[in-house]
Amino acid sequence: MLTKRIIHKIDLEKYEENLNYIRKITDAKIMVVVKANAYGHGMVKISKKSEELGIDFFGVAFLEEAEELRKNDIKSDILILNYIAEENIIKVSQSDYIITLYSLEQLEKYNEILGKKLKNIKFHININTGMNRLGINIDELEKLKKYNINIEGAYSHFSNAGNDEEITEKQYQIFQKSVRKLKKMGFNIRIKHISNSAGVFQNKKYSLDYVRVGMALYGLQPLNYKLDLKPIMTIKTIVSNIRNIKKGENIGYGKNISNKNVKISIIPIGYSDGYLMSLSKKGYVLIDGKKCNIVGEVCMEQIIVDISKLKNVSIGDEVVILGQQKLAEITPEILGKLANTVPDDIVCKLGQKR
Repeated sequence: MLTKRIIHKIDLEKYEENLNYIRKITDAKIMVVVKANAYGHGMVKISKKSEELGIDFFGVAFLEEAEELRKNDIKSDILILNYIAEENIIKVSQSDYIITLYSLEQLEKYNEILGKKLKNIKFHININTGMNRLGINIDELEKLKKYNINIEGAYSHFSNAGNDEEITEKQYQIFQKSVRKLKKMGFNIRIKHISNSAGVFQNKKYSLDYVRVGMALYGLQPLNYKLDLKPIMTIKTIVSNIRNIKKGENIGYGKNISNKNVKISIIPIGYSDGYLMSLSKKGYVLIDGKKCNIVGEVCMEQIIVDISKLKNVSIGDEVVILGQQKLAEITPEILGKLANTVPDDIVCKLGQKR
């Protein structure tokens, strides 16, 4: 018996099309970023499909994600991009995970714990080129000499690729200078990567050994103009109730008095399902291929939409929250703009219960 009121569908054929499209843009190998459950799209499913398509490197945020991939028989290299707690570093040193070196303080702590076994860890050093989040500054690199460490790769992260060419180029030059310095110090930097999704499309020279791609693979637009990328997430539900509201009656929470007679439909999805509260009175759904605006506030597991202009709506009819219906489409970019957020936020939230 089907009891789910919300259906999430991930189109792996479109995912493959997006991957092939990106492969035509860059000569670099692709590191598929599957952090945050592959941006809500299902980390294990995306990773397995990626390996079938020849991907040999994945990026995750945290140790738990790397462990989940290994438990599900993902064999490719895994780079942990974020923080690893000190109490886990012994376990990591006994694994094949590649971890990010992002500060001298972090390295000193790991050295205190592991001693000579620090050499067992494969690091990718994160160079701070202007993002000022994680990363070691170029003038700190000399201090790495005293450690017996294996730095296999180096990377950085563009802060505004696709929007500010001057800043992006400056970051790229700082990164290249840092890599040259590391090599002069005797480190064998085999793998270099700096491009995110936006960087891939901004300038081909930024595609070094690998490019780290997340959002573009999932069909999200990384630039301020449309690329031939296809969203792979569709979310559907149903009409759960229909009511006729008279002028002067309230709709939903708070004081939300209708200024006219209106026919409404109740849709069983809300902010507990990742549908943002900020879409109250701004968002819309598709019913019978028609746009139906949200009236009132987004509730915990329900929204209310205006169906006055629709002729035939019945309880149980299909409702599209994200995706296509007939000739109409709701994209992550549309919902992101309405909610004053980024499309990544939309899919991460809506995909959280997958």
